[in-house]
Amino acid sequence: MERKFDYLTPRWLGRAHIYHGEQDAMRYRFAMDGKEKKVEASVYTKVCFEQADDVVSEVFAWDEDGVAALRDWLQQHYERICEGK
Repeated sequence: MERKFDYLTPRWLGRAHIYHGEQDAMRYRFAMDGKEKKVEASVYTKVCFEQADDVVSEVFAWDEDGVAALRDWLQQHYERICEGK
């Protein structure tokens, strides 16, 4: 199975304070808190983040271990949403 989010690194997440993206039917949003060194990740499937009624969010440390956990979390949601697992 292809891992969709292996490109994410702590450095990559430093590109923007808020980042929106999508992978097939899954949309996602990252909100970085540089002061606390945290990343709030959200996944959803419909419309925009602000209007979605199926948002699931989790907070991760903005370091190597936290981003590794974030990649796994995103992959699990991708498989559930896009592959029906």
